Amino acid sequence: MSEEEVKELEREIEEARAEKEDILKKIEGINGKRGELRNAIREKNKAILELKKAKGKCPVCGAKLTEKHKKKLLSDYTLELEGYEKKLAGLGEEEKELRKMLLEVEKVLKRERELIAEKELLKQKKELRGKLEKLNTEELKEKAEKYETLSQEKGRLLGELGKLREELKKRAAFEKKIKYLRKKIEALREELGDYERKLEELGFGSIEELRKRTEELKPLYEEYLKLLPSAEKIPEERKKLESEEAQLEKLKKEEKGISKELEEIRRELESAEKGYSRERHEALREAHIKKREALVKMEAEQRHLEERKGELMKRIEELRRERENIKLKKKELEDLKKARDRVQELREKVRQYKNILKEDSLARVGEYASEIFEELSEEKYSGITVKALENKVVLGVVYNGEERDLSFLSGGERIALGLAFRLALSLYLAGEIPLLIMDEPTPYLDDERRRRLVDIMERYLRRIPQVIIVSHDEELKDAADRVVRVRLENGVSRVEEVEVS
Repeated sequence: MSEEEVKELEREIEEARAEKEDILKKIEGINGKRGELRNAIREKNKAILELKKAKGKCPVCGAKLTEKHKKKLLSDYTLELEGYEKKLAGLGEEEKELRKMLLEVEKVLKRERELIAEKELLKQKKELRGKLEKLNTEELKEKAEKYETLSQEKGRLLGELGKLREELKKRAAFEKKIKYLRKKIEALREELGDYERKLEELGFGSIEELRKRTEELKPLYEEYLKLLPSAEKIPEERKKLESEEAQLEKLKKEEKGISKELEEIRRELESAEKGYSRERHEALREAHIKKREALVKMEAEQRHLEERKGELMKRIEELRRERENIKLKKKELEDLKKARDRVQELREKVRQYKNILKEDSLARVGEYASEIFEELSEEKYSGITVKALENKVVLGVVYNGEERDLSFLSGGERIALGLAFRLALSLYLAGEIPLLIMDEPTPYLDDERRRRLVDIMERYLRRIPQVIIVSHDEELKDAADRVVRVRLENGVSRVEEVEVS
């Protein structure tokens, strides 16, 4: 700003100061008038209330109060009240205009600091101009450029030195941890290979094939369970068969005895024919008929027993086949149980392997979060602890070599810790996520922490292909490649891209 521009600004500020005093006096006068009008309104309302209650005598003049006079007085008071209200509204509009003018004046007065700074700058310029006239400007310019170059080189070297020191501190721990994890992974791979070989020995190419075979054998196992009661009935059926066979043998013996008796009767009949007697013939005939009927009955019973025997033999054969089938199912079931036990062992190993990966992931996230939180807290805290308890993650901080829970942190430090942990998760997943969106990441952060956050974003978040940050903080645009501003103009949102310096 030139000296003429400074004088012009000084004149504008003086005019604005005088105008402000004038506006404030006018506003004070308006407030006084408003107070008088409000008192008048209160008094008039009081008078109207008294007039409405009055009977026979006017509360104002003491004269006789007629209904006509009362209506006229109420009409006059109402008109006066309306006049007061209009004046109050006019005073409100006048004050509103004065307030608008006061805002404009205040905008000019706010430039007073700028004026002071410009005056001081002009003063310094004059002093410097006087000093420069006595000095060799070309030599100073050359030295200044050399100093600037050396300062930049020094800053760069210090930054690289700091990074190297940090990397040296972490390198030994990382190498040790990598060796341990490699051994652990190799051991788990060997165990996994053993289980895969065991599956192959059982005739399964994969766990999926084992699961499929189990599903196929499930109906057979259910049928086996249904047949178990039938196997228990085999001895009972065998006893029944033996009993019926014994009865059949008994009937056969009885049949032979009857056959012998018939033969004797036949012989007696032949001998009787020689000395035939009708009475003897009838008696023998009746005996023969009875014996014949008994024989027919025994033959029918024998046939029934033969049929029953055939059915029992058929049933015994079926039960024998079912028993053989049950034996086969039992063997398959035992094989499946063994395979299931091995699969359970394999699942347990896989679960342990997942837990190891989970612990490693949390450790990596904790390392990232510790680095970021140390910077955000100006190295007040020396790290973050991350522990997995059941289905949740518990965070802590390390202060003076001791672990503290989050209640030890202030509100701003908790916000910084939460931000550090979210950024650490994003960094851990940097190779897997194509996009990260952060909505207002800097609430309650002071200016210093916001500046540090910008530096952290520039150094860390470049690993993620695309990062979108929504924020009101102007500092964050310094870490951006593109800035899109959304502002409200006359009730309508306007979107525009801002040039990044």
